[in-house]
Amino acid sequence: MGAVAARLRLLGTGNELAEVLAVRRFLRLETDEDDDLIRHLIDQVKDEADSYLANDFDDGPIPDTVATWVLTTVARLYEYRGSGLRSVQEPGTGLIHFSGEVDYTRLDRYRRFPGL
Repeated sequence: MGAVAARLRLLGTGNELAEVLAVRRFLRLETDEDDDLIRHLIDQVKDEADSYLANDFDDGPIPDTVATWVLTTVARLYEYRGSGLRSVQEPGTGLIHFSGEVDYTRLDRYRRFPGL
């Protein structure tokens, strides 16, 4: 288990249940109907971050940028799950195309390259 999966708690929560509740509030969900799915998405996205970053963050806390990336990626996966959408029109933003690829750009500065 990497540092993000082991140590990162979204929105300053102290445990996994509180983390799911915080993400539910972020998504503006009023029921607990999708809590298992949300927990799964949180775990999956944290694992993806760890695989990409290869960073134990031994030199300090996990940056807020990483937490925000995890939260927004969970939200995107939840909002567009199973919809088959290829693009969506967002007010004030225009047409957003989905390539199916996760954008890791905001994580790049924290990425470690093991073996180099």
